[in-house]
Amino acid sequence: MTEFTTKQAAESGHWYTRDADLVDQVEGKTTGRMRRPTVADARANGWLPGCTTIIRQAAAPALQRWSNKEHVKAATELGPPQEELPEHYFRRVNERASVVGREAAEIGSRIHGEIHSYLTRRIITASAVGIMSTVQTSVQDEWDRQVPDMPKVDFHWRSEDPVMHWLGYATKADLWSPARSGVLLDFKGKKSVDDFPDGLYDEHLMQLAATRTAIEHTHGKTIADCGIVFFSRLPGEAGLAKVVWADDEEVSRGGRMYRALLEYWQAKYRYDSGWEPHDNE
Repeated sequence: MTEFTTKQAAESGHWYTRDADLVDQVEGKTTGRMRRPTVADARANGWLPGCTTIIRQAAAPALQRWSNKEHVKAATELGPPQEELPEHYFRRVNERASVVGREAAEIGSRIHGEIHSYLTRRIITASAVGIMSTVQTSVQDEWDRQVPDMPKVDFHWRSEDPVMHWLGYATKADLWSPARSGVLLDFKGKKSVDDFPDGLYDEHLMQLAATRTAIEHTHGKTIADCGIVFFSRLPGEAGLAKVVWADDEEVSRGGRMYRALLEYWQAKYRYDSGWEPHDNE
């Protein structure tokens, strides 16, 4: 029997059980050491790919441009190659450029954790308080726009909620509430407030669509309003954030794109991770 460890589903995860637990590591059959799971492990255990695994099947031009820029900056900082093979120099450049991405991911994960701790254990930080204040104001404004003078409600926020869908994927909802017609928000870190966008990319729409559908499957609750919360990773801008709301037609388009990528992924890896839904699902 395969030994494996699980933890709370996280955005960076790749494989989940059908209970939406993130599979963190598995025990190697020959070495006995713990390692990251593979597609073969998933097939053997009926595990599900995460949303980000599916979304990354599509090209991401903006991300590629950012990566190219960081590699050029790293090469400039390192200077010309020394007396070394080209592949050794490339490795040094790649390692230096990767530091920026790792640091950004670590800061983003920390702020995600602060928001979760604030909502579940009332651990107060400037980042969590500022971001959630922006979130609740923006949600209320969005609802007032739809129905003027709508009374304020207790959101009963659910943070980092693991959800799955019978089509064969799982993820975690950064933040959602069953209040009113339902609201779903996903958090994305930016270098500073100057980088906050006015619109959403296709990958944002796919993330929201897939998560919304998984919530509806897991909890039987429809979600009417979806958006992305962009927050600043700059220490001097702790707590500053902006909510960009997604049009329902665009989220529906994101759902069609996501399902096409999921089908592509399943065909590519010869692994149909889905199952037939039951009548009560």
